[in-house]
Amino acid sequence: MVALPSTADGGSVFEVERALGLDERHHAWLASLNDVRPARHGDVLAHVRGDGWRALRGLGLASNDVAALLATLPAPDVHPARWWLLTRCAQQLIDDIGGIDYFETRWPPLPSALGLAGRMFYAHVLVAVLPEVRRWHRRRGIGADVSWRSLADLARRLADHRLRRGMAGLDAPDWLTLHFRGALFELGRLQFHRSRIVPGIVGAGPLFWYDAPHAQKLGPGYRHGDAVLALHVPPTGPLDPHEVEASLRSARAFFARHFPKETYRVVVCTSWLLDPQLAEYLPATSNIIQFQRRFHLAPGALASDSTVLEAVRARRPSASDVTAAQTRLDDAVVTHLRIGNHWTIRTGWLEL
Repeated sequence: MVALPSTADGGSVFEVERALGLDERHHAWLASLNDVRPARHGDVLAHVRGDGWRALRGLGLASNDVAALLATLPAPDVHPARWWLLTRCAQQLIDDIGGIDYFETRWPPLPSALGLAGRMFYAHVLVAVLPEVRRWHRRRGIGADVSWRSLADLARRLADHRLRRGMAGLDAPDWLTLHFRGALFELGRLQFHRSRIVPGIVGAGPLFWYDAPHAQKLGPGYRHGDAVLALHVPPTGPLDPHEVEASLRSARAFFARHFPKETYRVVVCTSWLLDPQLAEYLPATSNIIQFQRRFHLAPGALASDSTVLEAVRARRPSASDVTAAQTRLDDAVVTHLRIGNHWTIRTGWLEL
């Protein structure tokens, strides 16, 4: 068991734990946060309290999500335990703005007993970091359009939670740490994440890759530890080939201009969209198959029927959620599962 030392301001981490109903699953996280010393003093959410709608408008949040966020903002005197967590989570993120290496800190779910305040907690953390990451973008010469569009994935994730669960909240907040520490940018149809080739770790470059000797033979840009751009496909509509090509062109120019000291030769993508079994059901002219043809597949696969169902149905699946299809892709997914087959996640790569 991880010991919980006293906090820097004289309290006890046990007090934070008790106040929020945390348990042994949170001990390591709390201990790591206790080592963080927030550089900023005062109200790190002052920019939101003053005029929340104006401060957040660039994120494109739905009005009901803005209302939920503002209604549950913690205050240092009123919510000391939540405030202690918020300032340290925010500082961890700020300390790593601009970093390329895998962000090891994981943000565990808070107890359901905290209600809306608990479900919105990590959104509060990200909003607290917003001025810092925006300043960092400006220092890099990154335009407001790319900056806001990249950070606006927060709005998409909040809307997705409301759609799936019927209430305000934020799932999988670790994903958004990429955006709010300057690692991920949305350039047209696609997102690109500054990363390294670290096989086997979700969120850190390719999930699958060649073994070290093979990668070494492929040369610079392919070796374990080399810088790489991880490509992500946000659920914003059709995967139009012309838009994909335009995004790749934008990425070449964007990273060469704004990160000139970093060399990106390879783009990797780990996704169900690269499962070659899709070609058995979809025509060669389909957007997904044309997308697949851009990539070379790395060895390795992960069976994940639930991931495909969730992506295609835009809701949380259950093991028995194989019902009537509505689109050609939906029909392919359902048919494949009905005959006892499984969908997989694959990693592919292309040269930038």
